[in-house]
Amino acid sequence: MSDNLHKITERKDIRTSFVNRPQPRELTLEDIEQLPKAELHCHLDGGIRPSTVIDLALEQGIKLPTFDEEELSKILKVKEEVTLDVYLESFHVTNLVLQRPYAITRAVYEVSEDAKKSGITYIEIRFAPILHTNLGYSMTEIVHAAIEGRLLAEEKLHITVRLIVCAMRHMHPSISKSAAEIAWRYNQQGVVALDIAGGEYGNSAKAHKHCTVHAGEAAGKESVYEAIRYCGAHRIGHGVRMIDDEDLQRYVANVRIAVESCYTSNFQTSAVKHGEEHPIRKFFEKGIIIVPCTDNMTVSNVTLSSEYLRIHKEMKFTVEELVQMMDNGFRSAFISFNHRMRIRSEAMHQRLTVLREKGFDIDGIKSQIRYLDRMPYGVVPVEKPMPYWENFVNPPITIDVIRSLRKADLHVRFLGSMRLQTVWEQHVKLGDKSSVLKRFKTKESFLSYNESKYTPGSSYTLSEGKLFHREVMQTKNQISLAIDDIFTTNREDNVRYLELMVRPNDHTQAGIITDREAIDAVVSAVEVASKQHDLRCSIVLCVHTPEDGPEAFMHLAQLTVEYFDKGKIRAFGVFGSDVEEQDMEGYEPAFELLKNRYIPVVMSAARTNPDTLMKALYYGGATRISGGFAVHSSPTLMRYLADHELALELGRTEQAKYCTLDLAELKISTIRLMLDNDVRVVLCSYAKSLEVTNTLSRVYDSAIRSNGLKISEVIYIMGNAIRLSLLPLVKREKMYRDFIDETVLMLEALGYRHLFKKGMFTDLMTFKFPQGSTLEGTLEEQAAIQAQQDIDEQKLNQLSPKSPTEKQADAAKEGESIPPSQGSPFTGTGSVGIPSPLLQKEQQSPKVGHIQGSTNSGLIGYNTNSSSLRSPGGVISHVQFSFHTRHNDASSDSQTQNQLTSPAIGRQPSQKIILHTGQQFSVMGGSSAANVKTEEGRENADETEKEEEQENSTKD
Repeated sequence: MSDNLHKITERKDIRTSFVNRPQPRELTLEDIEQLPKAELHCHLDGGIRPSTVIDLALEQGIKLPTFDEEELSKILKVKEEVTLDVYLESFHVTNLVLQRPYAITRAVYEVSEDAKKSGITYIEIRFAPILHTNLGYSMTEIVHAAIEGRLLAEEKLHITVRLIVCAMRHMHPSISKSAAEIAWRYNQQGVVALDIAGGEYGNSAKAHKHCTVHAGEAAGKESVYEAIRYCGAHRIGHGVRMIDDEDLQRYVANVRIAVESCYTSNFQTSAVKHGEEHPIRKFFEKGIIIVPCTDNMTVSNVTLSSEYLRIHKEMKFTVEELVQMMDNGFRSAFISFNHRMRIRSEAMHQRLTVLREKGFDIDGIKSQIRYLDRMPYGVVPVEKPMPYWENFVNPPITIDVIRSLRKADLHVRFLGSMRLQTVWEQHVKLGDKSSVLKRFKTKESFLSYNESKYTPGSSYTLSEGKLFHREVMQTKNQISLAIDDIFTTNREDNVRYLELMVRPNDHTQAGIITDREAIDAVVSAVEVASKQHDLRCSIVLCVHTPEDGPEAFMHLAQLTVEYFDKGKIRAFGVFGSDVEEQDMEGYEPAFELLKNRYIPVVMSAARTNPDTLMKALYYGGATRISGGFAVHSSPTLMRYLADHELALELGRTEQAKYCTLDLAELKISTIRLMLDNDVRVVLCSYAKSLEVTNTLSRVYDSAIRSNGLKISEVIYIMGNAIRLSLLPLVKREKMYRDFIDETVLMLEALGYRHLFKKGMFTDLMTFKFPQGSTLEGTLEEQAAIQAQQDIDEQKLNQLSPKSPTEKQADAAKEGESIPPSQGSPFTGTGSVGIPSPLLQKEQQSPKVGHIQGSTNSGLIGYNTNSSSLRSPGGVISHVQFSFHTRHNDASSDSQTQNQLTSPAIGRQPSQKIILHTGQQFSVMGGSSAANVKTEEGRENADETEKEEEQENSTKD
């Protein structure tokens, strides 16, 4: 079985997501324009139309070098190979006319309009408000004007537009602070980020912290380093000078920082010299998230489609690689996680649909879709759609099933993970030197005492439990035995990868070995145990606060750098109590040392104080957070973790239980709360022998039972542990593919289905559900139920003649239209064709109703050709109709003749429906809603409702 799995997962190059296939031809500009794209690096003043510059200049009485559009275009559009400073001179002209709010509004709208023509469905437009205040308007007024342009574009053009506020490097940091404050103030109105732009030489980003940064365009690799390490940049603009630093490239790839690559602009500004090869291909092949962008559509004389076409031809990017970079643009957008995934998956679906229709081979993409990070199942267009909803119930997720799945444990404490049986045996070897033997006479009493931690009122303490372990881990031999014991128990639990947290000071208490000798002993033992147990392991050297002060902190950081350079350890860990801001200063030199060497940091934070989370991320440079129990008290922090897809280690520990007592009172689980808020949860075992759940499988079992986790959620959490591990990108991607392939084969063999989260897409919308069902059922179940219903109906027809209502229902089944008579159900032409099994025989008194619907994607319509629910912005993700009925009277005959339509739903005469009154159905997903009602009959229905309310009130 393992050989077959190896063949399934073996790839030539797993750094790229898709398999390249022979294509019938190259893409053309027209092809690329039809593929949905995201533009993440577009300057407002560099994208304004020359004709608009002339219009605004005439309106404002501003003198231009020329008022001839063709000549002005030659001035604004730079030639290739100039310096960055010369390149920026074109902006002096455009900014002359962008000093009034109305001009800003128009420019934002028109840049969005031009983007839409190039196939862009999501765009982030950046601008520096301070550059548009020469006439005395405030930065606030300028930002308001930009927001107006954004809203207008979204309403008229059906494009998602967001804004990025720029601070300028060459200006005083206080101005950057004001820009940051404005970005924060308008973050709920479409301002999604702060950028640091302008000339790089002599203008360090270190003075402008916490933003997304232009870097590595004109200045060297240090510019990129400062942007990431000092400013906390989530994306890098340009970044071409990273080519000079292999370590920096590796770090950017591993921590998944996106690079906004402006291909043409980089040649124009001489960031890449003519004759040199642009590094975009090398970056891409090293696994860096590359997002092609225009920089300045007018000044660089490009569109995003022309940029993709150029790299397609010049850099030989394949169709599959272009699709991957287009997907990178959406996954790196500065919007909420839910919104980002919605537009990302819709764009992928539309992209593949267009390519398939044009005759391109998409099999190389289809075969790899399930490996894409958080891409929902179903984005690939298919010829024969399968039912989206099914009445299938998966088998229970037992602990045996969990044990059978390969797992990764990202937090295994060396101290506290050895089995208690082994701990006792080592104390026996110590003899009279053992404090345990002086206290416990038998193994049973020792084990019983340790197990008493499960019971209320026990005198057992965690520090006491650690002491039992620490005492038998003071020599090289004891360390080696402990490593073997931990590897044995993990391999028995089918853990294939673990990260071992080692605090050297724990093993020097007896004065027998030094901390360096302890590290060497651990490294040596891990190498042996990894081969013996076929279990991969990464070592993390860690400190424990507040026991380890700044001096011990720095000493271990230096040891970490030494062993990291040798390839013996992977990261540095900071555990214990939260590091408060006032204490961070003492640890800062150690953090600086680790940052300079690009060493990952795993850090405890927000266990009791949520404010320590951001300190850990920015001052500590943490790439993963452990604990985070108090994050739930701050929705903003939960949203931040989700939007930036930062890992949060959680476990079923006593400390977690203690720190979340407020949630327990509300009967809410931390794990469920984080999952429901899209935080990337990683379940860990921590100190196995010191906790109730003493294996990783038991941690999962406890989480499943207490949170009602579905099998798809379990796979997702297990996948997080692999994807967010400390392994290099290439290794963890291959490990993830192996995990998915093996897990799918195993679970499907055990009878599980629906192993991945599903998306709402056209090809999955097959509304064929059995009568009386909850709108779920397999194809086989539907066919069986429908066949039985047909037999029953035939028998019924033989016994009694059909009523007019029944004849009308039969006519609807055949696609005919019979005017309803009085006493029939509400009949109409609707936006959704309800399948014939839902047509039910009306046995009650005559009724007439009104319809309510909701959608989170704008107005909806039913496309009879493609059988899809669509909105102007794409395929919708939430539709819900509820039919509210009222008794009819003689005056309501005319109402029953009305077709069930509304301007919001659209009129489709070919789709006749007859609905049992009171019937409800829903297509779930999404969040916000816009309600619609039929206009005709509303007044009578409302009057009837009032009369019934009065009648009920009287009865009460």
